[in-house]
Amino acid sequence: MSFIKEAWYCAGFSADVAAGQLYAITMLGEPLVLFRTPTAVVALHDRCPHRFAPLSRGKLCDATIRCGYHGLVFDATGQCLQNPHGPIPPAAKVRAYPVLERHGAMWVWMGDAANADPAQLPDFSST
Repeated sequence: MSFIKEAWYCAGFSADVAAGQLYAITMLGEPLVLFRTPTAVVALHDRCPHRFAPLSRGKLCDATIRCGYHGLVFDATGQCLQNPHGPIPPAAKVRAYPVLERHGAMWVWMGDAANADPAQLPDFSST
């Protein structure tokens, strides 16, 4: 199935992702995990690059997420910060998706992050 990826998609209401919670969704056929850091909502690909375990089944620790399978820790950019079993492999990264919180909702850009223009999100505020 083909989807238009260069657009903002509503991932849910802002209230759906409370501090300390992981929120798993599938958008355009891709598994995502959303969580709230002290400054923003984060959307990452919901698969650990090691054994493809869902990160949404892991643990949230402040602004990082720990995979429940082998304990790799990822930050809000998808970069692996810690491997409890040795050095961090160069390929230990997950895709991070741009997120906007507007109009009481969370909006995720599913395409190329370089093209994520906040001005392309329509203004849904009441006039």
